[in-house]
Amino acid sequence: MKRHRADDFLALAVANARDEFSTDRTTGVTGQVTPGSRLSPGRAGAQTARQSFLCTSSLRQSPAPSKYHNRRTTVDGETFDSQKEAIYWQGLKAAAAAGEISDLRRQVVFPLLAPVEDRSVMVSKYVADFTFKKDHKLYVIDCKGYRTAMYRLKAKWLRLQDGIVIQEV
Repeated sequence: MKRHRADDFLALAVANARDEFSTDRTTGVTGQVTPGSRLSPGRAGAQTARQSFLCTSSLRQSPAPSKYHNRRTTVDGETFDSQKEAIYWQGLKAAAAAGEISDLRRQVVFPLLAPVEDRSVMVSKYVADFTFKKDHKLYVIDCKGYRTAMYRLKAKWLRLQDGIVIQEV
């Protein structure tokens, strides 16, 4: 099996840590070895060094990319889940300012209900990116890069429950 560079760094860190850390076999205390201490080299010291290395490694400090590779973006003090969503919002704001659309809102929650005996119970919710009215008709917009199974389920549920068709951009 091929060893990766991170494995080489880990092996080096563990080897160096064996010289610096160890465990007192009588008390189980892990600590730093100093001249005249009762501590002797042991496995727990290597484990402590490994954990320390993994926490402070430069490989671990960079943030992981998002699952769908979107970048959070802030425009006019508002944070959006993606650049695509932020750009679309700016276009909608311009259309609202021109009077083409009305009642522009973002992050609108639609409850998804299920019938239980004689009442409806909210089981989940769908959060739309944008909603607005044009010619007295409600438009629900979602900026999608990838259609997940959960999104497809919620979109179908909302269409069957309220007759609202989500427009994807």
